[in-house]
Amino acid sequence: RRQAEVRLNDLAYFDNVTGLHNRHYFRERIDAAVDRAARDGGGCALIYIDLDGFKQVNDTLGHDRGDELLREVGRRLTETLRRSDGVCRLGGDEFAVILYNTDWKMAQTLGRRLQEQLAALPAPHPAMEFSVGASVGVAQLEFHEELEEWVARADKALYKAKQNGRERVCVAEGLTPLT
Repeated sequence: RRQAEVRLNDLAYFDNVTGLHNRHYFRERIDAAVDRAARDGGGCALIYIDLDGFKQVNDTLGHDRGDELLREVGRRLTETLRRSDGVCRLGGDEFAVILYNTDWKMAQTLGRRLQEQLAALPAPHPAMEFSVGASVGVAQLEFHEELEEWVARADKALYKAKQNGRERVCVAEGLTPLT
């Protein structure tokens, strides 16, 4: 019975491809992050990541190769971040990071570092003429805003990074590209 409970928990909170936390876990953790920041007064930031060129991997090399690439992305994200930060695969080629106890400068620095780590992904196949990188959106939690506003700002920053040529980092404030 205990093993069944553990398995159900894993299915509810973990992505079966990457082993990262999933969208369900993300929704719970982001609510907790807002509560924690309000209670403790610590800074909190949200980073959205979307892979650029990933669809071509699945379409030309197959889903098994795509899954390998997603696992590598997950490995790079977890190795780059602190253990206390929340790393989640939201679905497809979308990831989110919740940064706890962080200031705006550190959030921007980590956003750049994550984009650089993912820009250096190995070529999906030696014969392919495309590469996979990442677009990144960063939003610092403002204490006056609601959860959905914060999430929308991170999403808007990510969208702006994609509009500005992909493989970029944009911040929510002013939506100015950083790279």
